[in-house]
Amino acid sequence: MNYYELSFTYTSPIEKEIINDVLAAELGEIGFESFTESEKGLLGYISEALYDKKTLDDKLADFPLENTRIDYTSKWVESKDWNEEKRVPYPCLLPRGGARLYI
Repeated sequence: MNYYELSFTYTSPIEKEIINDVLAAELGEIGFESFTESEKGLLGYISEALYDKKTLDDKLADFPLENTRIDYTSKWVESKDWNEEKRVPYPCLLPRGGARLYI
């Protein structure tokens, strides 16, 4: 499944952690699945099938914290098997002298 990664930045007198928490809750209501805090704000991920720019813009326009301006950029992220790296075979080391190795 392909996703969009959106990078949210903001200007506000409110602490970054509070904005991140409220923003993640609001975005979760419109289909965002996961979030990562960044130096400048918050990264959010939503499936390509659920991403709707108008719905997002409406949600941000009604953001419940006053005096908070939120900007974002988006980029399309191609589907990737994130477990692929874990499936890389590692060399097996056997003990010397014919000893048995029990796993």
